[in-house]
Amino acid sequence: MKLPKSFFAPFPNNPAACQELRRDACRVLRRFAGDMALRPGDYTIREHRQRRRDVNVFALQTDSLLVEIQHPPGAAGIRMSYRTCRGRNDMAGGPTIPSAWSRWPPRVAIPNWYPRYAWWPGGAAEGVAMTILIKVTFTSTAGEEIHGQALYEPASGIVTLPSRMLDFVQRAKASGDGHAIVAHEDGYRYPLQPVDNGVYQLDRSRRQRQGLLEQAWKAVTAPTKEQRQQSGRFAHTLSAAALIGASGYVGSSRAWNLGAVTDVLSLIGVGVVLFLVGAVLSKGD
Repeated sequence: MKLPKSFFAPFPNNPAACQELRRDACRVLRRFAGDMALRPGDYTIREHRQRRRDVNVFALQTDSLLVEIQHPPGAAGIRMSYRTCRGRNDMAGGPTIPSAWSRWPPRVAIPNWYPRYAWWPGGAAEGVAMTILIKVTFTSTAGEEIHGQALYEPASGIVTLPSRMLDFVQRAKASGDGHAIVAHEDGYRYPLQPVDNGVYQLDRSRRQRQGLLEQAWKAVTAPTKEQRQQSGRFAHTLSAAALIGASGYVGSSRAWNLGAVTDVLSLIGVGVVLFLVGAVLSKGD
């Protein structure tokens, strides 16, 4: 594995260098996960800060393994360690794993310098999740449209597709169909640019957002399941109002004529029609 130059540089003392180190650490840890044949849901990538030692720690954690990358102040490059753990919430870990990873380049030997993870009480260490879930949509010229959730690293803009959506991408490439993948965040759509197999870069410079009239027209002509259900509830509310109005009309009318009977029957008919419309829309199919 070719390691980035930021791993061998002195301790970063400016935001740009820190951002570069964070991005490179995320990519190396993600490459770890790929080499170990881990699926996106099998691991978590985190960043936390050890205040006592003034060092940022980047960690990849599975249910049984914890891999850490650190760059302490004054150190000529990074330090790496790995140990066993019991679940994703076990930050203490077990003893250091024997040198089964001696295949690493000699410049980045995994030392036995830090046998345990110190979680200091009273908030001495801060844990900040580096990966979140983001909604993504895959569309192809064959008419397929798939929605799903993908892992997203806000610091680096890296999006890792789930295996199910990656299968659709590979199928479209094999058949020669054109396809596009976009991410959705805060009402905006961001195109995803391929970086590696299953890994994409979120392009914030090309964000798109539908206008108000376009969204309103789409809500009427092609509503989502939730929108149809909301419309069904609204129709039931209007149906109840019409039936209550008909009951009030009957109770308050002292003289009956053709016009009064027509008004009552019209309210009842409108209430029944709205009830049936609401029942159809509430199914959400």
